[in-house]
Amino acid sequence: MTLDPPITHTLSLLDAALRTLGGHQLADEQVFALDREVSQPYYQRFVLANPTPMHLAVWFEVATAGTSFYIDRSAELPAWSYAWIQENPSTFQAEICVLFSSHILVEHSGNRTVLRLFGTQGVQLRQFTFTQGLALNFFRKHHFTLYPPLIS
Repeated sequence: MTLDPPITHTLSLLDAALRTLGGHQLADEQVFALDREVSQPYYQRFVLANPTPMHLAVWFEVATAGTSFYIDRSAELPAWSYAWIQENPSTFQAEICVLFSSHILVEHSGNRTVLRLFGTQGVQLRQFTFTQGLALNFFRKHHFTLYPPLIS
């Protein structure tokens, strides 16, 4: 199957970013594996290759329109359009490195999920919030789980 040029370009940037994090590549299937059931020339989905209870539920999609991640209960966080990736390839690779090498603190409060990415020094690097539905979360119990980096 011949992939569309935006897919090929995005996958090459992802591969280059992963190689900086210990020599991993998408083709190795050490961290993520291609979901061959839904693969198309214009769409590729990668899922966590060897999930364990200690790992966070993660998968991501690369499409001609852009790239998006599905982390825990959040959908399309983070997400980047292909136009932005094309204009900012080094920034995109830096964001991928942050995402794959950070500890991720997941906070659940009702239907709201907050993802906090922490670097090696314990400093918060990014925060993403995802709310599913319209229910209020003020009186919901908070549940926190800290996960190790996807690539150590």
